[in-house]
Amino acid sequence: LEREFMVRVYRYGVKDSDGNALRRETWPYLLGLLSWTENINDKYTEFVNNYNTAVEEWKKIEKIVKIRDHEAFTAARLRHSSYNGDLSVPMRDSSMNNDVFEEIDEMSNHSCDENHPHHRLTEKDKEVLFNER
Repeated sequence: LEREFMVRVYRYGVKDSDGNALRRETWPYLLGLLSWTENINDKYTEFVNNYNTAVEEWKKIEKIVKIRDHEAFTAARLRHSSYNGDLSVPMRDSSMNNDVFEEIDEMSNHSCDENHPHHRLTEKDKEVLFNER
């Protein structure tokens, strides 16, 4: 029955007289979010809670990234001003060799090792993640 349903959806799509109501009902099953014996109403609260938890985690990570970006920008500005001795606008380097691309190259050359410096949280990161709950 499941296979027959998938074949018919593949060939003919999901259409009904009420616009997209039937589509909304079928997509969780087609995407594998629900097994064929489950009801979306029974799982709705769980999905909402999982979504809200994921959003909160991303907000914490975004905050860490913003802090790191600000620190890196400040450090780069200090390096530049102390190197040149003035605050004139720097000439733009046409090469693509900068810290961002080097970091990406380093990350792509390493396996997913938790002890790698890019995968470790700093003390400040831990503060942001764990003290805001």
